[in-house]
Amino acid sequence: MKRKLLSILALLLFVSGAWADWTGGTYTATVDEVRQVVYVYDDATLTINPGVTVTVNDGIHISDGKTLTITGGGTLLVTGASGVDGNEGGDAISGNVIINGVTVSAIGGQGGNGIAGSPGELGMDSYSGGTADSGGTGEEGGQGGKGGAAFSGQVIMISGTIIAYGGNGGVGGNGGAGGNGGTGYDQYELVDDYEGEEIVGQHDELIAPGCGGDGGQGGQGGFGGDGGYAFAGTLIFYGGAVCAYGGDGGDAGTGGAAGTGGAGEGGGPGSDGSPGGYGTQGFPENAFSQNVTFNAASYTMTNGNDEINGDGTGWHVVYITADNAIFIVNSGSCGTNVTWSLNILGQLTVSGTGAMTNYMNTTLIPWKDNRSSITSVVIEDGVTSIGEYAFAYCPNLATVTLNSNPSISTSAFESIKSGATITMNLTANEGATGEYWTTFYNKNHNFQAADGTQIFKAALSGSTLELTELTTDQIVTNNNAVILKSTASPIVMTLTTTDSNNSFSGNSLLGVTDPAGLTAANPSTTYVLNKKNDVVGFYKLKAGKTVGVGKAYLTYPSTSAPEFLAFDETTSVADVRSKMSDVRGDYFDLQGRRVTQPTKGLYIVNGRKVVIK
Repeated sequence: MKRKLLSILALLLFVSGAWADWTGGTYTATVDEVRQVVYVYDDATLTINPGVTVTVNDGIHISDGKTLTITGGGTLLVTGASGVDGNEGGDAISGNVIINGVTVSAIGGQGGNGIAGSPGELGMDSYSGGTADSGGTGEEGGQGGKGGAAFSGQVIMISGTIIAYGGNGGVGGNGGAGGNGGTGYDQYELVDDYEGEEIVGQHDELIAPGCGGDGGQGGQGGFGGDGGYAFAGTLIFYGGAVCAYGGDGGDAGTGGAAGTGGAGEGGGPGSDGSPGGYGTQGFPENAFSQNVTFNAASYTMTNGNDEINGDGTGWHVVYITADNAIFIVNSGSCGTNVTWSLNILGQLTVSGTGAMTNYMNTTLIPWKDNRSSITSVVIEDGVTSIGEYAFAYCPNLATVTLNSNPSISTSAFESIKSGATITMNLTANEGATGEYWTTFYNKNHNFQAADGTQIFKAALSGSTLELTELTTDQIVTNNNAVILKSTASPIVMTLTTTDSNNSFSGNSLLGVTDPAGLTAANPSTTYVLNKKNDVVGFYKLKAGKTVGVGKAYLTYPSTSAPEFLAFDETTSVADVRSKMSDVRGDYFDLQGRRVTQPTKGLYIVNGRKVVIK
């Protein structure tokens, strides 16, 4: 899980000039930015706007006695520099920091790998018979460096999310190979050949057979470096969420290869040496080097695994949450003004204003590597469309909550988990008698209204709008605009593949399909459901105003349109009042004109018919 964070949070980044020169004071990141290393010499504030990611590859280093405040709602990714030749890895953020409302992922640099041991010297050959020299023992591999800390100064955590990894220890260096044994050459002496007392020739006579030298022993593998702390300094916790991992110990170095025994002429070869032994793996480190100071009103601290660090005390993985804080494991942008975040519980939240991006296929969606982790999706109010293939082929996606009525592409939820539910919460206008009204339209999908919700189509007749309740079932098929009435708000709609048996013919309501909304002409002949002076009805849309996507509207066929269109539910009975004093509110005639001195006749007051006798 630990090293997957880099791929989870990988983004395309670039360098901005101002960011490249920043060493203190205030700086606001409005686009994704990257820098190799940052040195902060004075008290400073780094503001990262929501949806923006700032990356630092070789650590942020803050001068002693100075403090860096990180805020703004965006994401900061910092990695410490890797160690070399057995040296310690660099700290991701060294010095004092205050974290308020941002997501900070800090990974200590990996310790440098140990230097490989030198091979043993070769055994000297023997040219005078006897045994040649043995090969030398290989040098022991060097120890791997300790992993760097994610944070090495004081951290004041006010809100947001910290994901802190201590750096892993470096791998121990491999032991040097044992030296090969020397070659043993036979020793001969030139001996005269006699016939009687006369020398008739000479020959070589073996007087000392040569034996090969033994091969040298391989060098011992080096010790793996110990893991680094997630927090090597003090954590003062006020709120938010912290996930702290101590670094893992580095792998042990491999023992050097055995030296080969040298060849021998008359006495045979030398024996091969023994290979060197493995070094010892480095110890995993605690998440914290010291106790956390808690200033939160309520918090939970849990041990994320068994106590596996070297001395058996402390915790290697720690989760801390205050109130209902939840870890954000990945985030980014998915539209011009739309962002997304995925928490550790598998909930992906899309928020912002405007339309999501349409994707050509599932390989282009920004959470493509997290699809199997997504179990629920929340689309916040303000998001006006759900892009093509946005959540297609998320195999474990079981619930989708829409806190508005965005345009939904046909492929947005293709091949998600069988039985998944997609529900929509619609904010409604409260009427004078406690009922709630809103309009609804969806171009591509059928939706079913919750029990207790009344569905109306509307026919415009003069300045009266006649509502007809659709009672065959609770389903609104795609591309039909309706009025909804309920005793509670929000009004809940659920996506369904079932068709409706209701008749939507004779309906004057139109639906808005454009995620940017519909802007009325001037003079306006467009009417939308609204509430004025506690009266819910269809009011003329002012010039320059917009009808949001997923809403229904009406058009009046004349430029001399009334200010509002009165309801006339076919199932309702108009109130009759004998005295004007019995009725509160402004009076309107059936053409929508305000009447200051009503006489006998039929009027609209507080959204209902009133007859003055």
